[in-house]
Amino acid sequence: PPMTDDYLVNPDFAEYLKLSAKEQELLEDAFGFGLSSLVELESRFLSVTQSAPDRAVVQIPSYEQEGAAMREDLYRAMETVLGAQRFGQLLQAGEKELAQRYHYFGHASRSMVFQETASGNPDEPPYLVIRDGWIIPDGPGKRSIQVAEASVRELPSEYLPYVSVLPGFVVNYAQP
Repeated sequence: PPMTDDYLVNPDFAEYLKLSAKEQELLEDAFGFGLSSLVELESRFLSVTQSAPDRAVVQIPSYEQEGAAMREDLYRAMETVLGAQRFGQLLQAGEKELAQRYHYFGHASRSMVFQETASGNPDEPPYLVIRDGWIIPDGPGKRSIQVAEASVRELPSEYLPYVSVLPGFVVNYAQP
C-alpha cells in the first residue's frame, strides 16, 4: 500500500518510487490534506442516532460529487509532487488502497454501530462491539457490501475522527 495506517508514506513504496526526502515529505502533506478533507466532508454529511443508552449508529451517506472533487485535488497534489510517470506508477500499484483509505472518495455509504456489551464475567468491565459496514457501488446495478465486527476495550484509531460526534459511552473507550 502507498501509505501506512498513520497516513505516512509506506517505506517500501517510497523505495519503489525512488522518492527523495523532500518528495516524501510533500507526499505526506498531500496524504494529510486528503485526510483533513475527508474528515470535513464526512462531518457535513454524517448523522448519529442513539436508540438506547448503550447503542449508537453513525450513518454516512454517499457524497459522490464532493468526494470526486476531493479525489481530484488529492490526485493533482500527488501528481505535482511525483510527475506524471511516477504518479501513474503510484496509481497502478496502489489506487485500490488509496480509494479504501479515503473511504471510496464518497462513492460508498457507511454505517457504524457502537454497542456497549456486558462481559460474561461479572469481574470484567464491559466492552464495545463495533459493526462497521460499507455499501460500495461496483458498476451499473451492482454493489458490494463489506461488514467488519470488532469487540474492543479501546476505541481503534480509525474511529477517533468521529469522537466529537459520538456519545459519551463510546468516547469512554478512547484512550488519551
